[in-house]
Amino acid sequence: MQDQSWKVFTGASFLLLACAVVPHAWSQDPTPPAPPSAPAPAPALPADADTRDQAVAACMAEAKARGTKLGAVDVSMRQVEDTDKKSDGRASVRALVDVVLRKKDGTTKTEKKTFKCDTRNGVITAFKYY
Repeated sequence: MQDQSWKVFTGASFLLLACAVVPHAWSQDPTPPAPPSAPAPAPALPADADTRDQAVAACMAEAKARGTKLGAVDVSMRQVEDTDKKSDGRASVRALVDVVLRKKDGTTKTEKKTFKCDTRNGVITAFKYY
């Protein structure tokens, strides 16, 4: 009978130890996290590329706003044809866009349009759809 109680005591002790140790071991991260990699080198862009990008973004926002006045569902950029940056903060953009219009019967129609936009210090000064 003593043999039986010794086996039960040993088995219970083993289970208690396993329940205490195993979750702690599983919760540990086996490998440390990788150190952050070095930042990628900046692309070789002209110094005024940021100004041109700002002008394109401002003009595209204006194209979408004017498109909603025309009844457009969506205005998406197809291609930027030309960007000019002047020294006094002026920039001009000419771009091709797709204007999606909703017809009276509920269907949509995509029109290809061109816009010309002038900005000064990020503010729209002129805008025209062709």
